Amino acid sequence: YWYVWADTNPQTGGFRFRQNFSADARKFWTQGKAEELGPHELAVHAARMATRRKRIEKGQLSKVFGITKVHGPEAVVEEGLGLTISYFVPGLYEKLSLEGKFQVDASILRGMVYGNLHVELANNPSLSLEDAIGYVRRYIPWESKEQIEKEKRDRTEDPLLSTYRFAYNALKFLNYAHTLNDAGKKNFLREVYQKPYTGDQVENLYRELISEPRFRGGDLNDSIYKTDNSTQLPSGNYFVS
Repeated sequence: YWYVWADTNPQTGGFRFRQNFSADARKFWTQGKAEELGPHELAVHAARMATRRKRIEKGQLSKVFGITKVHGPEAVVEEGLGLTISYFVPGLYEKLSLEGKFQVDASILRGMVYGNLHVELANNPSLSLEDAIGYVRRYIPWESKEQIEKEKRDRTEDPLLSTYRFAYNALKFLNYAHTLNDAGKKNFLREVYQKPYTGDQVENLYRELISEPRFRGGDLNDSIYKTDNSTQLPSGNYFVS
């Protein structure tokens, strides 16, 4: 399912990035996809891990934080920030090509839709494939039946993928970027790059920052995504926002 897989090379100890060019897996690289994934993989995953490594070497962090897993608590932060980093760095989103902007926003939307479906399947394992297809195609009308079926299977039958694929729902991070001003975003990024954070800890950090008027940006009463009953899943238990 991945376009790029980042990890540590066991031979050299350096960071390694593997790109997926599989046409069978529908992985097609374009300028816009590269624009989206460059900041995601390098400015977020690599930069955060490089900073963590340096702090461990200096004795500022326990060595235990050098061991990361996709099903660990850091996945929510890594993927949420990776998907939305273009909205956190001032001017970055505006510098993307039209297709680059589309790829960023399409990936955020995809993560939200499938993240919601993931939670719904956990709450309602009997959700039919037809209902899952109806929900996903409401927001991603071009998604194939085969792809939705695979995603449903991954999130219910695969013991590893089902533990963390929900982490790609980046709605909270999008709202952080929307409601913090540039100074607030700078402080937010400084903190999350300096030490490991869980999803709850990031939420607490955001609440501390947004409580100060000098860090507020967008209208807190005008969330970019509103709860709407029209987005309800067929079983009626989960919403897009």
